[in-house]
Parts: sequence; C-alpha cells; structure tokens
Amino acid sequence: VHFVYCEGSSAQVAANSVILGRVVGLKSLPQALVRLSTDSGEQWEAMLLSDGSFRFAGLAGGRYALEVVGGEESISRSQIAVDGKN
Repeated sequence: VHFVYCEGSSAQVAANSVILGRVVGLKSLPQALVRLSTDSGEQWEAMLLSDGSFRFAGLAGGRYALEVVGGEESISRSQIAVDGKN
C-alpha cells in the first residue's frame, strides 16, 4: 500500500488545509476507511471512494496522523504537518 501525496489547488479557501490522497494496493478497499487524528484526540473518518481516494478539508494548522483501517490490513502515517493555509 502506498500513500500518494497530492497538492491542493490554489483555488481553495484561505486559512483551511486539505489532506487528500489515494490508497492503492489494499486488498479490502471497498470496506476500508481513513481515520485522521490530532495529538489532542480529535478524530475524523471518511470511507474510501471506489478509486481509493479520500479527502479531509477545513483543517487547522498542526500535525495529523492518518490511518487506513479495514479488512485484514491497517496502514498508518504520522506527523503530517499542515499550515492551515494550503
């Protein structure tokens, strides 16, 4: 499984960050979800779309951890930093 980083467009609203991407190679893709969390315990969840993509918008600046869960596998990435402007 690979996390693919995608830059957001410049047309996005200022003072909000977006984390988006696509999960590839996960055997149980239709049943997987993506969980985004902060060090302070805030969490958001999104189901993967049929092409494996996901999106979290309206994020404040800070560090986030991303986890893909579902089926037989669990994949995570931590220390994703956003500035609240991108």
